Amino acid sequence: MHLYSFVTEQGHILWVMFLLGISLGLGYDLIRTLRRISKITKEGAALGDFFYWIVAGLVIWQVQNAETEGILRFCQLFIGAAGMILYYAIGSKLVRRILYVPLAVICKFFSSLYRYMGKGCDRLFAFLAKWTEQKEKRDDI
Repeated sequence: MHLYSFVTEQGHILWVMFLLGISLGLGYDLIRTLRRISKITKEGAALGDFFYWIVAGLVIWQVQNAETEGILRFCQLFIGAAGMILYYAIGSKLVRRILYVPLAVICKFFSSLYRYMGKGCDRLFAFLAKWTEQKEKRDDI
């Protein structure tokens, strides 16, 4: 009975690591899609990738420590990498296509809203400047 619980626990850990690999791949696709929409520079993309992999490494470390109670094995890391590779091989292009349209619409909405608010603020400041000029002319008379 003890061996059965050990094997099921190891299976659970490998399954969690596999799903973690898939979720990290999905997160990276989200970043890639946002990068494509916002037309970020190469330096910005490299910096974003650097921080993504630092955060991904910390997440992997934390999940692995929590699941294994501090007993780290390389096979668990390989299974997580296999989940990520399998995700990229099968679902990545489809997910990016699905993510692109809603994210592009959301980004376009907020950029249009920002531009509209900016034009409104410009008009308001122009009105205030004109009004203060007129007030100063009236005060000088």
